Amino acid sequence: MKRFRDEVEKLPFQIGEKFYQDIEKYIEILTKWNRVHNLTRMERDEIYSSIIDSIYPFQFLSFSSLLDIGSGAGFPAIPIALLFRDRQVVLVEPIKKKSSFLHYLKSALQLSNISIFSKRIEDITLSQTPDLITSRAVSDVPTLLDITKHLHGSKFLFYKGSKLEQEIEGLQLSQSQYRIFEREYRKYLLIEI
Repeated sequence: MKRFRDEVEKLPFQIGEKFYQDIEKYIEILTKWNRVHNLTRMERDEIYSSIIDSIYPFQFLSFSSLLDIGSGAGFPAIPIALLFRDRQVVLVEPIKKKSSFLHYLKSALQLSNISIFSKRIEDITLSQTPDLITSRAVSDVPTLLDITKHLHGSKFLFYKGSKLEQEIEGLQLSQSQYRIFEREYRKYLLIEI
């Protein structure tokens, strides 16, 4: 936990003790559920790293409402919702055991700022389009853009790896429409169409 705190303290956020307490509770719950439901293969150190990975890009961009596709074990949506409790975060997870886990987390962590849809993104209708759509480890960039085309007017933040450049090669994006930034092994793709 000390190494995790030290890393988080380097980020330009105002973070109180409640955030760290909630993160510990999140990890506890994830570990318990994982024993039965196999939500993730990550060990504790990897979970801490994924939490930092989840919130890292928000030193460069802001949002008022966010939609996360394929929220699974909660990355990146849960750490974001814990850090920004004053912002709306919508989690989309079609797999029942994972969406049940997310509903449990919402209650256990008292996350009144999140909504959860147990559906595929293509089947969701929202009254208001979020200004940021995120996704981590769901699909390639062209597919993600295709399945979210009904959500016009949003920016996209995709958490990617070493093959990002290959994924965006065939897209018709000008340099002004996207930005790539990195943290260790993670590449982040921000698209503004």
